[in-house]
Amino acid sequence: QEFGGTCNLRFDDTNPSTEDMKYVEAMKHDIRWLGFEWDAELYASDYFEQLYEFAELLVRKGKAYVDSQSEEKIREGRGTVTTPGTNSPHRDRSVEENLDLLRRMRAGEFPDGAHVLRAKIDMAHPNMIMRDPLLLRIRHVPHYRRGTTWCVYPLYDFAHGLSDAIEGITRSLCTLVFKDTRDIYDWLV
Repeated sequence: QEFGGTCNLRFDDTNPSTEDMKYVEAMKHDIRWLGFEWDAELYASDYFEQLYEFAELLVRKGKAYVDSQSEEKIREGRGTVTTPGTNSPHRDRSVEENLDLLRRMRAGEFPDGAHVLRAKIDMAHPNMIMRDPLLLRIRHVPHYRRGTTWCVYPLYDFAHGLSDAIEGITRSLCTLVFKDTRDIYDWLV
């Protein structure tokens, strides 16, 4: 108010298996109960197409790749806070192969968990979040707002910072839990 700014309420609805309008309505009710009203009500799902386009752009720039390891293997490969991670055996796929796999992921050709899109950053980064984080995953689950039009969903860390950028956000109110994720937001933007 002091500087004439606006405040959006955005729901980062990136996980179709846990999203439901009843939660959205409950949160809106509670925020109003606290005496606050927002200027715009937005949803990360409004940006799924743009986020997918960003994913393809990252692949074309050699900054992302499709990983076909299991969730367990990816977790093991991240290393620990004291030991660096190890590169995925799929990290050096060609841009063409990555684009083909990513497009086939979007087309629904693969089952859940068969592939993920990961950023290609640094498997020895001191911030473990930056060790080739997951960006998109396959989920054959209807989305409460988008229905069955999508089966590749962005992970929260992929969607949040880019949604802020799309909206022209200058300040984002988050809890301290998100302090370490600032690095991935800045890298993506």
